[in-house]
Amino acid sequence: MEHFPKQTGSANQPTQRIYDNAASLAHLPSREQMERDLDSAIANILSQQGQDAQNVVPPPPAPVASPVAAPVNTPSPSAPAAQPAAEVRSAGITVGERILLCVAAAAMLLCGYLISSQNMIFSKESTGGQNCSMEFDSEMSVMVSGAVSDIADLPRVYVLPYADEPAPKPDKEAFTTTKYTPIGFDKPITVQHYEDETITVNCWREQYLGATINMSEVYIAHPTQFRRAFAGGSYESKVRYTPVAIAKNVNAVIAMSADYCQYRKEGVVIHHRKLLRNNASRKLDVLLYDVDGNLHTVKDVELESSGILEKYDILYAFTFGPALVEEGKACDRKHLQNYSMGEVTSVEPRAAIGQIGERHYILCTVDGRTQRINFTQEEMDKILAEITDPVLYEQKLEEFEHPGFQPSGLTIVQLANFMESKGCSTAYAMDGGQTATMIFNDKQYNTPAYGGQRTVSDILYFSTALPEE
Repeated sequence: MEHFPKQTGSANQPTQRIYDNAASLAHLPSREQMERDLDSAIANILSQQGQDAQNVVPPPPAPVASPVAAPVNTPSPSAPAAQPAAEVRSAGITVGERILLCVAAAAMLLCGYLISSQNMIFSKESTGGQNCSMEFDSEMSVMVSGAVSDIADLPRVYVLPYADEPAPKPDKEAFTTTKYTPIGFDKPITVQHYEDETITVNCWREQYLGATINMSEVYIAHPTQFRRAFAGGSYESKVRYTPVAIAKNVNAVIAMSADYCQYRKEGVVIHHRKLLRNNASRKLDVLLYDVDGNLHTVKDVELESSGILEKYDILYAFTFGPALVEEGKACDRKHLQNYSMGEVTSVEPRAAIGQIGERHYILCTVDGRTQRINFTQEEMDKILAEITDPVLYEQKLEEFEHPGFQPSGLTIVQLANFMESKGCSTAYAMDGGQTATMIFNDKQYNTPAYGGQRTVSDILYFSTALPEE
C-alpha cells in the first residue's frame, strides 16, 4: 500500500486568496466586490424591466355581448401574485440587455488579463505572483463563461486551474465497455470508453508487426484537461510511486507514464509555465505543450535560441524522445537510429503520445518482454538455422545464451511509422521499457515489461473538467 501526502483543495473550488491577492496587486476590486457589482447591475436592469411592465396601460375592455354587470376588478384568491423583480429574469430579457451584460462580462475577463500582464512583469522575482496570476486567469475564465452562458444561452466552458491539486473525480458510471467484430476479423475487439461533457476516451488493443499495441484516443473540451502529475505532488518531491498509484491520486480518466524526469539530470522541465530545468547536454528532442493544447518539438540546445518560448505560451515540457512525427511525416530514419537516449534500434516496449487535431490526441504503449524464454535446444537450433542476417543471428544467439524474458516490441523507426499511420501531425516517444504503462479507470491497461510496474516520478494524464456534485 502506497501512502500519499494529504492534498487539500479541489479543482472546482475557487480559492478566495487567489482573487484577493491578484486584485490587490493590480489595485482592482476583489472578486467578491466584482461579483456584487455585476449582480447589482443585473438586478437594476431586471428591476427596471419589472417596473416598466407594471406601468404599461392595459387596453380597454372588449364590449360585452349581454347586459351583464362587469365584474369588480379585485384580485382573485387563486390568481398568481405579481412576480418580484428578481424573478422576472426567468421570463427572458431583451437583446440589448443581453449585449450589455455580455460586455460587462467581457470587461471582467479583460481585468483578469490586465492583472495577468502586470503580474508577469514582476514574476521574474516572485514565483508566487506568477502562480497567483495564472490561477486568477483560469478562475476568471470559468466565472465569465458561466455569466455569459446564463445571459446569452451559450455553452458553458469548464476550465481547470494551473495547479498540482487533483482534478475533479470522473463519473464512474460513465466508464463503459463494448465489443464488436470489424469486417475481415475473426475475433471481436473490446473497446473501453469514457465520455462526459468535457472529455471522450476510447481504449483498445491492436497488433502491429507482431507486437501488441495499447491505444487510447482522447478528445478534450479545454487544454487545461491535459495535465502532468508528480509522485509526491510537486517537482521538488523525490519520491516515486507506480503510475497507477499516481493516476488514482489525481483522478485521471486516462494516464500514461511520462519522461521519468527525476531519474536523470539533463534535459528540460517546464511545469505550469515555469522553467524548472534547462540542462542541454546531449542534443535531445524536447516535447512542448502550449496553453492552446498543441504539441511542439524542439532540440534542447535550441530551446532559447529558436524563439519557440516567445512564440508559444508553453505549459509543460518533457525530455526523452526522440520526436517521432513532425508536420505529419515520420522523422528521418538516420535521426531516429542515432538518437542518444534509450534503446532505439532493438525491439523494446515503447510509449508515445501524438496529436491528431485540435485537442485530439492518441496515447500508445507497446507491450514487450512479457513472456519468458522457454525453448528446447532443438527449437533454438531451428530458429537460428532460419536466420540469414548475421547481425540478427548474433543477437538471437546472445538471447539464447542468457535466458530471460523474450524480447518483443518495436524499434523506434517502427514506432514512428505506426504513429504516422494513425494520422499524427506531431508524435513523441516517452520513456519505454518497464516504465511504459497506461492507466484507464484507475487500472493498469497494458502489460508492462518483466511482469510489473516500475515506480516512477511522474505521469501525464487527461481528466474531466466537470465539477464534482
